[in-house]
Amino acid sequence: EANTADIQAQFNKCKKESMALEQKYQALVELSSEANQNAKSAARENKLKAEEIRVLRLEVEGLRQKHSELTRKNTIDLSDAQEQLSLSKQSRYELLEKLE
Repeated sequence: EANTADIQAQFNKCKKESMALEQKYQALVELSSEANQNAKSAARENKLKAEEIRVLRLEVEGLRQKHSELTRKNTIDLSDAQEQLSLSKQSRYELLEKLE
Protein backbone atom coordinates (compact mmCIF):
# COMPACT_ATOMS: atom_id res chain seq x y z
CA GLU A 1 0.00 0.00 0.00
CA ALA A 2 2.81 2.41 0.83
CA ASN A 3 4.36 1.61 -2.52
CA THR A 4 1.06 2.19 -4.30
CA ALA A 5 0.63 5.50 -2.46
CA ASP A 6 4.13 6.61 -3.53
CA ILE A 7 3.43 5.61 -7.11
CA GLN A 8 0.07 7.44 -7.00
CA ALA A 9 1.78 10.56 -5.60
CA GLN A 10 4.43 10.44 -8.30
CA PHE A 11 1.73 9.94 -10.93
CA ASN A 12 -0.23 12.93 -9.62
CA LYS A 13 2.94 15.04 -9.59
CA CYS A 14 3.75 14.05 -13.18
CA LYS A 15 0.17 14.74 -14.22
CA LYS A 16 0.33 18.27 -12.72
CA GLU A 17 3.67 18.92 -14.42
CA SER A 18 2.27 17.63 -17.71
CA MET A 19 -0.74 19.92 -17.42
CA ALA A 20 1.50 22.89 -16.60
CA LEU A 21 3.68 22.09 -19.61
CA GLU A 22 0.59 21.75 -21.80
CA GLN A 23 -0.60 25.21 -20.71
CA LYS A 24 2.83 26.70 -21.41
CA TYR A 25 2.86 24.99 -24.81
CA GLN A 26 -0.57 26.38 -25.66
CA ALA A 27 0.54 29.87 -24.60
CA LEU A 28 3.61 29.56 -26.84
CA VAL A 29 1.46 28.38 -29.74
CA GLU A 30 -0.80 31.41 -29.32
CA LEU A 31 2.20 33.77 -29.11
CA SER A 32 3.67 32.17 -32.20
CA SER A 33 0.40 32.57 -34.06
CA GLU A 34 0.18 36.24 -33.06
CA ALA A 35 3.79 36.79 -34.11
CA ASN A 36 3.05 35.20 -37.50
CA GLN A 37 0.01 37.40 -37.98
CA ASN A 38 2.02 40.48 -37.00
CA ALA A 39 4.80 39.51 -39.41
CA LYS A 40 2.31 38.98 -42.25
CA SER A 41 0.65 42.29 -41.50
CA ALA A 42 4.01 44.09 -41.42
CA ALA A 43 5.02 42.44 -44.69
CA ARG A 44 1.77 43.58 -46.34
CA GLU A 45 2.23 47.09 -44.98
CA ASN A 46 5.84 47.21 -46.19
CA LYS A 47 4.76 46.01 -49.63
CA LEU A 48 2.12 48.75 -49.80
CA LYS A 49 4.61 51.38 -48.69
CA ALA A 50 7.14 50.18 -51.26
CA GLU A 51 4.47 50.44 -53.97
CA GLU A 52 3.51 53.90 -52.75
CA ILE A 53 7.16 54.98 -52.90
CA ARG A 54 7.47 53.57 -56.42
CA VAL A 55 4.38 55.49 -57.55
CA LEU A 56 5.61 58.68 -55.90
CA ARG A 57 8.98 58.35 -57.60
CA LEU A 58 7.23 57.98 -60.95
CA GLU A 59 5.16 61.08 -60.20
CA VAL A 60 8.27 63.03 -59.20
CA GLU A 61 10.01 61.99 -62.41
CA GLY A 62 6.96 63.05 -64.43
CA LEU A 63 6.86 66.40 -62.65
CA ARG A 64 10.58 66.93 -63.29
CA GLN A 65 10.09 66.26 -66.98
CA LYS A 66 7.08 68.59 -67.08
CA HIS A 67 9.12 71.26 -65.27
CA SER A 68 11.96 70.95 -67.78
CA GLU A 69 9.48 71.11 -70.64
CA LEU A 70 7.81 74.22 -69.22
CA THR A 71 11.18 75.85 -68.53
CA ARG A 72 12.23 75.30 -72.18
CA LYS A 73 8.88 76.61 -73.43
CA ASN A 74 9.08 79.68 -71.20
CA THR A 75 12.64 80.34 -72.32
CA ILE A 76 11.56 80.17 -75.96
CA ASP A 77 8.50 82.36 -75.29
CA LEU A 78 10.65 84.89 -73.45
CA SER A 79 13.17 84.92 -76.29
CA ASP A 80 10.36 85.45 -78.81
CA ALA A 81 8.89 88.25 -76.72
CA GLN A 82 12.30 89.95 -76.44
CA GLU A 83 12.78 89.65 -80.20
CA GLN A 84 9.34 91.17 -80.83
CA LEU A 85 10.11 93.97 -78.40
CA SER A 86 13.39 94.62 -80.16
CA LEU A 87 11.66 94.70 -83.55
CA SER A 88 8.99 96.99 -82.17
CA LYS A 89 11.66 99.36 -80.82
CA GLN A 90 13.49 99.25 -84.14
CA SER A 91 10.26 100.08 -85.98
CA ARG A 92 9.65 103.03 -83.67
CA TYR A 93 13.16 104.35 -84.23
CA GLU A 94 12.68 104.02 -87.97
CA LEU A 95 9.38 105.91 -87.76
CA LEU A 96 11.00 108.62 -85.65
CA GLU A 97 13.78 108.97 -88.19
CA LYS A 98 11.24 109.33 -90.98
CA LEU A 99 9.32 111.95 -89.01
CA GLU A 100 12.45 114.00 -88.39
